[in-house]
Amino acid sequence: TGVTNLAQRMPSRTVTKRVHEALIQTGAYESFKIPRTLLMEHLPVILKGAQAKASGKAKAAAAKLEIELLALTDQYHHTTHVSTSEQLQIEKSLLGVYISGNPLDDYQTLLQGRSLTTTEKIRDQAQRLNNTQIEIAGIIAEMKIVRTKKAQQAMAFLTIEDHYGSLETVVFPTLYGTHVDILEAGAVVILQGTIDSNEYRTSMKVVSIERLRLQLSEPLPKDEPTDPLAPSIAHFFTEDSYTPDLFSALV
Repeated sequence: TGVTNLAQRMPSRTVTKRVHEALIQTGAYESFKIPRTLLMEHLPVILKGAQAKASGKAKAAAAKLEIELLALTDQYHHTTHVSTSEQLQIEKSLLGVYISGNPLDDYQTLLQGRSLTTTEKIRDQAQRLNNTQIEIAGIIAEMKIVRTKKAQQAMAFLTIEDHYGSLETVVFPTLYGTHVDILEAGAVVILQGTIDSNEYRTSMKVVSIERLRLQLSEPLPKDEPTDPLAPSIAHFFTEDSYTPDLFSALV
């Protein structure tokens, strides 16, 4: 049983090529042991052979192709293919969740020894943590830039995601201005800040930002050192100069 056989048993009117592509990209066909990129590349031939009205020649070509793809799998690590991070982003964009892993998995060594709070703990103990300063690591899943009403200064609202969920955070103008070059969707960061929780929402007012980097070859913001011996984690710290009531006054 292979992809061709599966496609033959699926109604082609509803399970279109686009649906097959989504299933491949989210790992639904992993049991066939053919890398996702190879399946995506050769899917048209496979689907053509799976059609009910397909000629015997087309069906034979599809069956032969699957055998060839399985043989290619052994040498696949020598070919150009989608990186793990790209694969995870495709899964997230199609399903809203990561399936084959989490982008934070590669950063566990860098996170060891840190007193980090998770979104799960914040969610379960929101009232107890209210007005408490915590440190959290996560991916910037979303970033919205707004301007203050009076001074028209830029500031940011970041949605941070870890293995357990998400947390809304706010980065006020002074901090945002000094970190604008390192804040972007997909960046892995450690944030320090104060939890602000009430009956309607839980968020965090950020007072410190630290961006994590896996490789020294990763592009650095223009104001960071370019010395090849520079550490792979860029540290940024700022003073908390905002009052608890300022958040409501700005937004």
